[in-house]
Amino acid sequence: MDEQILENIPALPPHKYPLWVKLFGVGIIIATIYSLILLPEYLVATKKMRAAEVAYQSGNYDESIQLYSYVLETVPSSKTARIGAAEAIFSNSDKSDDEVGLTLLQGVTLDEDTWARITRVMPVEYQQYFGDVKQ
Repeated sequence: MDEQILENIPALPPHKYPLWVKLFGVGIIIATIYSLILLPEYLVATKKMRAAEVAYQSGNYDESIQLYSYVLETVPSSKTARIGAAEAIFSNSDKSDDEVGLTLLQGVTLDEDTWARITRVMPVEYQQYFGDVKQ
């Protein structure tokens, strides 16, 4: 008897999603694919960032500068890479590139610990370009 009742009930029409839901789904798929394409490059940059930190700690400033430069080519907005590269530039024996280190710090907000770390290696004449900004 139940089968007869079920046979008389009409089937539901297939559900159709609104256009905005479909476009949103396509956007998510595109963003995911784009992220997966960039992933290997960012992983290499992360490894080079760690290698740059190790090179700096071991006193190999030129290698550290090269590695930080690679990271900055990949991720130009990396605050950590900019600070690390500037620190390595100020620490190396070649003082002709100190202005490059100063340029790297342009527009970067430094906390107290980072400022203390940078001032240990930054030439005194450059420290005047930095002011205290407290909010």
